Amino acid sequence: LMGGELTLKSVPGKGSVFAFAIDLASSAPDAVRPRTPAQRVIGIASDTPIIRILAVDDKEHNRQLILRLLRPIGFMVREAVNGQEALELARSWKPHMVLMD
Repeated sequence: LMGGELTLKSVPGKGSVFAFAIDLASSAPDAVRPRTPAQRVIGIASDTPIIRILAVDDKEHNRQLILRLLRPIGFMVREAVNGQEALELARSWKPHMVLMD
């Protein structure tokens, strides 16, 4: 819709690269103002049932980012390092959502 291009290069067992290109008009740096969110999430409603989320990633810092974003607002988050560990934990813990790289 923006007249751009989306490409994908994938090698089995190695990974995938997604890229996109769009033409944008340039603007003066002083014309760009950072947007501040109108609202900030401080937590889920107290009457909401516990929501279990499983974060799966082989990189520690990626898992920690998810934990640090979701736990403080009330989600129950557990982590797994690989697919096998994720399957075992999913069977026993039964998460409502799985975030996986």
